[in-house]
Amino acid sequence: MKAALIQELKDAFNASGQMDPKATELINNLEAVVNSILFFKKDKEMKIKYPDIYKMQVEGEEKKFDAIKNSLIELGSRNNIDIEAIFDKQRDAAQELEDFFKDE
Repeated sequence: MKAALIQELKDAFNASGQMDPKATELINNLEAVVNSILFFKKDKEMKIKYPDIYKMQVEGEEKKFDAIKNSLIELGSRNNIDIEAIFDKQRDAAQELEDFFKDE
């Protein structure tokens, strides 16, 4: 899902002809934060041995994600790009996948 989100954001800005350095920087920062979140969530040992530190790190990265997401949405709205729809689409796709593998 991560790669699809990043590519869809790049494509949206490129298609609008509005891929400016700020958009590129925000998308690159978003990719780094997503990679950090995925790394921390895969670190089961840290989650078990140091749950408070683990939680603090994940929450910190999630706050960064939200801040970058909001900046991208704002930048997109100034350029008539519906960035929020891209995030919603990716969230819905991830939820469908999670539901598919859920035990009933």
